[in-house]
Amino acid sequence: MKILTLIGCLFFIQLHAQKSVNLIISIDQDIPPGIQRPKIRVQHSDSSAKVFPVDYYPGRLIVPDTILTLIDTSNIKEMKLLFDFTEFSHNSRKDYHYEIQISPKLFDNYFNIIKIYNTSKRKYRKLKPVAGTQYTYIFQDPSGWRTPL
Repeated sequence: MKILTLIGCLFFIQLHAQKSVNLIISIDQDIPPGIQRPKIRVQHSDSSAKVFPVDYYPGRLIVPDTILTLIDTSNIKEMKLLFDFTEFSHNSRKDYHYEIQISPKLFDNYFNIIKIYNTSKRKYRKLKPVAGTQYTYIFQDPSGWRTPL
């Protein structure tokens, strides 16, 4: 009986296996305490797509192992980190939606930093936004800084 219980626990743990990735997200030079509805969308070369919910805490992105398995076993055309962010200032509320292109290397890097700038704000208007959006971002990992593709 103890063996069956142990096997059941190991199976449950395997189903819910996760990997933690070192990731800091900065929005308009501030590190938000949280983001809403984070997920990773994986676009395959055959045009099919899968979306995986993930968890984010400042400094840590927690992804299910199924994403890592998918990366190893399939031909990926594009990966994006999608999330929402709500900003409150004075008596107003502003909701933002971001789609940040990421690389499968993200999961192997020692650290990752994404700096997002809302070009709709006066301070960042001179920056060139990502096509079809009102924001731009730069990405830093151990290999250096990169702008959106």
